[in-house]
Amino acid sequence: MLFWPLLLTLGSFLQQPGKITFDSRLDLAVDPVALLHRTLSFWDSTNTVGEVGNQAAGYLFPTGPFFALGDLLGLPGWVTERAWTAVLLVVAYEGLRRLCLVVLGGEHPGAAGPAGGGGGRVPRMMNALGPRSVETLPVVQVRGERR
Repeated sequence: MLFWPLLLTLGSFLQQPGKITFDSRLDLAVDPVALLHRTLSFWDSTNTVGEVGNQAAGYLFPTGPFFALGDLLGLPGWVTERAWTAVLLVVAYEGLRRLCLVVLGGEHPGAAGPAGGGGGRVPRMMNALGPRSVETLPVVQVRGERR
């Protein structure tokens, strides 16, 4: 049961350790508390002429609080970023594993693990996970019933 989640987590942390991948907003990894604070206002005066925040609400939950917790714990931004990536991959794994159990009717439970493990490697996940992880949230939701 733990093989695939551990493998996906390890793979997340082995990708360019020490470097931030710039997950759609640099301040998500650099100063997530300030980013969350700005998302609560319709006006962001930190830009040259101010603006109404673009996609700010998308960071209110769960991405922003996750990064803010990492920041408050004193974790480097890249570590929090890789932990977030690992969480998304593991949730995607579990969702696909459960889906396989439902589709197979519980007849081949050994096949569900590898199928779920491959879920984090589908092109959409690999393309969006680093630079736009917020876009992967609808894809990685855990669904399905366990039989």
